[in-house]
Amino acid sequence: MNNLIKSVRFNLIIILFTLFLSCNNNSNSNNKTNNHVTQENIKNTSHKNIKLDIKIQGENKTEFIIGKKFTFLIEQKDTTQFDSVQFFINNQFLKTSTIIPTKITWNSNNAKTGKNSFEARVFSQENMENWKLSLTLLSDIKPEEYSFKIINTFPHDRAAYTQGLVYEDGFLYEATGVKGESTLRKVQLATGEILQAVTLPKDIFGEGITLFGDKIIQLSYQAYTGFVFDKKSFKLLVKFNYPKPTEGWGLTNDGKNLIMSDGTHNLYYIDPVSFSQTGKLEVYDQKGPVNRLNELDIINGELWANIYTTDKIAKIDLKTGKVIAYIDLTEILPQKDYERDTDVLNGIAYDEENDRIFVTGKRWPKLFEIQLK
Repeated sequence: MNNLIKSVRFNLIIILFTLFLSCNNNSNSNNKTNNHVTQENIKNTSHKNIKLDIKIQGENKTEFIIGKKFTFLIEQKDTTQFDSVQFFINNQFLKTSTIIPTKITWNSNNAKTGKNSFEARVFSQENMENWKLSLTLLSDIKPEEYSFKIINTFPHDRAAYTQGLVYEDGFLYEATGVKGESTLRKVQLATGEILQAVTLPKDIFGEGITLFGDKIIQLSYQAYTGFVFDKKSFKLLVKFNYPKPTEGWGLTNDGKNLIMSDGTHNLYYIDPVSFSQTGKLEVYDQKGPVNRLNELDIINGELWANIYTTDKIAKIDLKTGKVIAYIDLTEILPQKDYERDTDVLNGIAYDEENDRIFVTGKRWPKLFEIQLK
């Protein structure tokens, strides 16, 4: 009797377990149907149904100079049927084809420096799969070299660890860094007097600033947090976040978008209302990426960027990412003005009305008006 009861219990357990597996499998099957194979193919190359091979004719490298004319060779490595293929370069449509193998030509004369992506989007019934080939473009120009001439010298707070600098209507707006010392301040140009200031939270390392309308926008270093202040009262209006691992370094704007550096060769375009990223520009010269881009300002339509740990400023074409020129400010601060904590050049401001350029550095006792030569 006991053996019979045990046998019935065992069989009942087997039946229930089988039903559970069946229900679970049905649930998984339904999920796959609802998610569509299209999305899975786009996100996971291991599930592709069609196999393409994309090459650059006559090349076995992926780094080139802007201006090269490319011929992309597209071949199919299986017999899977498809309806059509659309070809794009950096998400810009090039051509549609219903036949593979095929060739696509592209002239990079008007391209941007950095990573460029050639893409084939294959359509088959309700399926869409994309295949990409990345290539890197270097600048096709050698940057000009400039030195400087000092026009005027102004006093500057030696204790200011300058992270951002902006000029407007006779005043400087300055951001300083270091945790526990980070500030936003309004400064009298002629005297260096601090007219107005607000201190950031002690755990924040302040970074670059820009004036946008009636607001001042300031970044932080590794807190991934930005601050929006009222320009007149310095009242904090709102905080915003930018995605990790992007660090906040320099900040400026082109009248429509904020432009942010993060210590790499990348510049990020940020919407000034939603603070979402709307674009990216990679900065290159004829040799490769120009890293450690720091404090920023736009002067006569060109982006000027301090190159951190150096006494150089890069002039950058915002349309292409090419470095147009380097400005060497070596020894602009006399050796007699150095103290133990005097740090590197950092701080560019522009008086557009009077065409004046100002530069300073971290814990520098002086701020300079300069001309290029």
